[in-house]
Amino acid sequence: MGIKVRLEDNVDVKSDLAKKLMARRKKLHKEMEEERDTEIEDSLSEIYRDDQGQKIDVNRMKIRRKQGIVFWFFNMLVFALVVIVLGLGVYYYVVYNHGTDSTAVDMKITAPDTVSAGQEMSYTLTYNNQEYVGLKNVNIKVDYPADFIFASADPAPSVNTDTWNIGQIKAKSNGKIIIKGKIIDKAGAASIALAQMLYTPENFSSEFKKENSASIVVKDIGFGLNFNFSNTALVGQEEKIDIDLKPLDADYLPEFYLRLTKDDNIQLSDIVVDNGATGAENGNSLAAKKASSTPQIISWKVSGLQNKEETLTIKYRVKTKTADNQRIVLIFAQNINGKDYVFFEQQIPFQVMKSDLNLTLIMNGSRSDQPVNFGQTLNYSIAYANKGETGMQDVVIMAVLNSDFIDWTTLNDTNKGREMGNTITWTKDEIPALAKVDAGESGTIDFAVNVLPFKENDLGKNFKISGYGQYAVGGLDKLGGIGSSTSSSTASGIDNQSNTINSIINSDLGFKEQVRYFDENNLPVGEGPLPPTVGQTTTFKVYWNLTNNLHDLNDASVQTILPNGVEWSARNRTSVGTLTYDNSSKKVTWNIGRLPITVFQASAEFDIALTPTEDQRNKIVVLVSGSKVLATDANTGAALEKDSVPKTTKLEDDSIAGMSSDGRVK
Repeated sequence: MGIKVRLEDNVDVKSDLAKKLMARRKKLHKEMEEERDTEIEDSLSEIYRDDQGQKIDVNRMKIRRKQGIVFWFFNMLVFALVVIVLGLGVYYYVVYNHGTDSTAVDMKITAPDTVSAGQEMSYTLTYNNQEYVGLKNVNIKVDYPADFIFASADPAPSVNTDTWNIGQIKAKSNGKIIIKGKIIDKAGAASIALAQMLYTPENFSSEFKKENSASIVVKDIGFGLNFNFSNTALVGQEEKIDIDLKPLDADYLPEFYLRLTKDDNIQLSDIVVDNGATGAENGNSLAAKKASSTPQIISWKVSGLQNKEETLTIKYRVKTKTADNQRIVLIFAQNINGKDYVFFEQQIPFQVMKSDLNLTLIMNGSRSDQPVNFGQTLNYSIAYANKGETGMQDVVIMAVLNSDFIDWTTLNDTNKGREMGNTITWTKDEIPALAKVDAGESGTIDFAVNVLPFKENDLGKNFKISGYGQYAVGGLDKLGGIGSSTSSSTASGIDNQSNTINSIINSDLGFKEQVRYFDENNLPVGEGPLPPTVGQTTTFKVYWNLTNNLHDLNDASVQTILPNGVEWSARNRTSVGTLTYDNSSKKVTWNIGRLPITVFQASAEFDIALTPTEDQRNKIVVLVSGSKVLATDANTGAALEKDSVPKTTKLEDDSIAGMSSDGRVK
């Protein structure tokens, strides 16, 4: 406290000052003692409390011994081992175990969906390794379809034309093989290529396999083929097979082999081109040169097909009758490296008849089967000729037409044959020349009849017409009675019949076109003055409606060309397909494509506008010059066509407009 007092034991403390000093000293000493004890207690309290500030029971307290350097060394060693093991585990999972994921290795082969026969095309084969390990012993093999002709590949194959020994594919890498060639097969044929890749991951000893395939459909053979032939052949009579060739947009088969297979009793002449050339080259014209010949097989090399229709004619003769029915087989193929690639085959069946009177039935200028339309006129001819050595007395000739769709009320027969049931019969009473047909004598009987129009209750019937001719010598009794087409066949076999022409009736495609100012509900769909006025614009609505019942239609479309002065409006609508307009040609086209029979009706509509000029005043103006419907019957293959008549400002289909307008421009 700044005052220091020292008192000896023998000092006299009697004085008051000495007593006070002594008392003060004792007090200060006591305070210092208490302060020290407090500090010690606080220090001990801090030592004997836990982390939560609670007092520790020193009677139960455990005293931890200090760890040495050996302890810490072993702890660090164990920690390092744990880290190494975890690292190896992660590495094994990411690298080694992950390399067995088959989805990380991919191989595909792709090709165009469709090609024409003989068209150059490519297969593209890609392989992709997304693994963290490489692949070894990689081998790729492609199993080509039988109709594929290999041309080249990049990279080149290791073995033959179909195997690539890739060896290694590094991790996270890919590659590609392009194979070029062409397919020659029949139209509609599907060609499937199968690719296979074998490989072994670098961290495995097992072999893995990947497979993939690509399919191509042959859409066409580059040209159309049509065959005309008689389904009967008279012994000793020359017959012919006409082959019409019509090139399409792209022809990749400039030359090919035509191979004919026949029986020994058929004598064959050389093939004849429509320009009269036989067996020799004809400059740039179609030519057929004989390539090989055996008693049963004759082959010609055909070349020079141009962008125009041409005809090949094969003439043959049946020498003797060995069977009632025979056939000739025609095969169209290309021969590459000694292998035939067939792209078309046609059977020519015919009945063999041994008769002195030759009958030939012709319909609409052809002896072959052909489709017909509802309401169409069928023009028939029966040509007869005595090929025997003696004359024939009292000849009877009959025409048989089997169908529910012949409209006999429309029969047009100048010879006035006897009509009964499904037959027409001519005797010497109707045609005096039939009283006697001398050897070598011939004649023709002509008649025509219509096909009935389609009615809704016709659904379910047989839409086919089958016609043939037959004859007898010696009067009607030899035919077994008028209209008895079966009894005569039973008695005489087929030798007294002509060829048969079978006709399937095409689908009942219908088309209706209207140009209106008011719709069928009498609501205005046009705008502007009515009748049209010079210098002012009037719009009209054009309606197109297609109906169809029997067969699916392909490539269906409707087209019209707008007259000068009539303009197209973009306001249009269709139930199927699309409407387009070509401004340069002023052509409106409704592209429908395939129209199945499930879609009984299809419709389209669009606006047109007319602004009359002074020279059109007091005149009726053509708004639509007539439209054309085109389609292909999916069942018969026939090209269907419908036309409409021109439509004018008279608005022939709009009775409401006709009440206030005669169609003349004001």
